Amino acid sequence: MVNVNKLRGLLVENGYNQRTAAKALDMDEHTFGKRLRTGVFSTTEIENICNLLSIKNPTEIFFAKEVAPNATQQERERS
Repeated sequence: MVNVNKLRGLLVENGYNQRTAAKALDMDEHTFGKRLRTGVFSTTEIENICNLLSIKNPTEIFFAKEVAPNATQQERERS
């Protein structure tokens, strides 16, 4: 399971937003956004993201055992 929140945090820490990261990764912005929403990345995309963000241990992000729920999921559970 991909820890998308941690990945988004690393993007911000490195000065990227969705648009600039997509451009740096040579991806369409909408495709990158979809990948972030679904947490589904190809091995090549994972490798490129790791290179872009200097991620030393991709397991913590791309193969996380537990991921904190996002606000949307929490809101659904309260309803």
